Amino acid sequence: MNRYKNNLFPFSVVESAKRGDFETLQKIWKNYEPYVNTLCGRPYQDAYGNVKFMIDQDMKDFIQQELYRAIIYNFDIDFVSK
Repeated sequence: MNRYKNNLFPFSVVESAKRGDFETLQKIWKNYEPYVNTLCGRPYQDAYGNVKFMIDQDMKDFIQQELYRAIIYNFDIDFVSK
């Protein structure tokens, strides 16, 4: 069973995001944000020598911008029914 099958967005949401609707793009971003947070986690050492993880906000912002750009400019929604 494909574990991502239930995480698919309806066609209307994808179409709206492709047109650049900001609220729809935010909805898609909120779906992927936990995964992006794990990718952007960076270890650092505090004053007591403990290793902790912090989110690299610059990398997170870059990934968010690239996701928006990929949806708006590169996503092809030419749907052909068979």
